[in-house]
Amino acid sequence: MDTYDEFLPFLRKIAAQKKEIAEHFAALEAQTAILRTVTGNMREGLLIVDGKSTVIMANRSVSDLFGETDACGKNIINLCRDAGFLEKLKICLAGQETQTILCRGRKIYNIFCNPIREGENKGGAAVLFVDTTEWHAAQTQRKEFSANVSHELKTPLTAISALAEMIADQTAKEEDARVFAQKIHSQAKRLMSIIEDIIMLAEFDEGAATGEYAGFYLRDVAEEAVAALRDKAAERNVSINVKENPSLRITGDRNMIDRLFYNLIDNAIKYNREAGRVDVELAEEDEFCRITVADTGVGIPARHIDHIFERFYRADKSRSKKTGGAGLGLSIVKHIVEAHQGKISIESAENEGTRVTCLIRKDGRRNGTQ
Repeated sequence: MDTYDEFLPFLRKIAAQKKEIAEHFAALEAQTAILRTVTGNMREGLLIVDGKSTVIMANRSVSDLFGETDACGKNIINLCRDAGFLEKLKICLAGQETQTILCRGRKIYNIFCNPIREGENKGGAAVLFVDTTEWHAAQTQRKEFSANVSHELKTPLTAISALAEMIADQTAKEEDARVFAQKIHSQAKRLMSIIEDIIMLAEFDEGAATGEYAGFYLRDVAEEAVAALRDKAAERNVSINVKENPSLRITGDRNMIDRLFYNLIDNAIKYNREAGRVDVELAEEDEFCRITVADTGVGIPARHIDHIFERFYRADKSRSKKTGGAGLGLSIVKHIVEAHQGKISIESAENEGTRVTCLIRKDGRRNGTQ
């Protein structure tokens, strides 16, 4: 550039400053892009408001939460009218950290409000929305599980304690002592069964139920379960018919498969009709073994089908009290089937019986390795 020599130092300084400013702008744009990418991909919702509760930044999670694609420039009340949340935000804008819970549909969010200060001035608030729906569901399930377990354990323990006390105090007649002892033994077995079910479920939850996999004939395990339940079936005049495949051999955990048969057949007897029938069928289906247990019992109403594999769930609570059991059987069966790389399905209609079908891989080991 042609100019006076006296101006050259100033021009060079201006050029250097221009270059420095351009570099700063480039750095700021890069930082802004990184911040936009990070906040835009956060699972948590991030909302920033100024001192007048005007939204100056809202990430995608907040937009999805409130169904507002362009929240910037709007007052927070246009996004959320929850009185509890607005009150906590007001306190935060006054300079105090706050926390609250917000329910939106079936979702539950923990909200953390943090004041933003510009020197001595209060500049606004940063609000973080954390989805805690699953945590709350787990807490509820844990409380229900504890309550149910306590109830199921208390029932047989109460009976054992009362009968044992009568025998110890010699208030029971001599001829009744043997009957009481048999009832104590029966209740103790029930107690042990509940405890074993709880331990097995805990192992599945912790991933500790790895199993000891070996080859065996499915027919042998099915016959053992049927033999163990013959007397119980006879008490209700229920017949058990097994349609087996003698050559059907699988690689799996024999104890788990035995528990699967026992629980399914036991349920089929318990919820059957007087002089009813239980049909057990073993068949081959490609790389799977198909185990089907069908009964002629009371069936399950359609509204209960989706919940039938949940722990402690009972479609007919009044009948369950008469037949006993903790409501863990089908939940355990589902875990056993999944542990053997299989799937389970149930077909039932009220007053028309129930059919449970389990597909288990012939080699049920995970990824085919022990």
